[in-house]
Amino acid sequence: MWAGLAFLLAAAIGLVTVLVACHRSSAHLGDHPWIVYDTAKSPFAFPDETILSQTKFGTNITSDSQLEEYNNIFLPISQG
Repeated sequence: MWAGLAFLLAAAIGLVTVLVACHRSSAHLGDHPWIVYDTAKSPFAFPDETILSQTKFGTNITSDSQLEEYNNIFLPISQG
């Protein structure tokens, strides 16, 4: 329990530090994705129904030849 509390405290301190540095412009972070405001406003972080309707999750394998092709491509990647 204490380890979890320490982790949350460290994360909160880190977040406050980044926000204060950005607000004061004492740190030049550029257009990096870890800027909290820009990430939170991204339509890809919290997609609406329009984006979700255009999204395809995975593939539908309907034959043995498709399964073989899929495995030949992705098993070497996922298994090293």
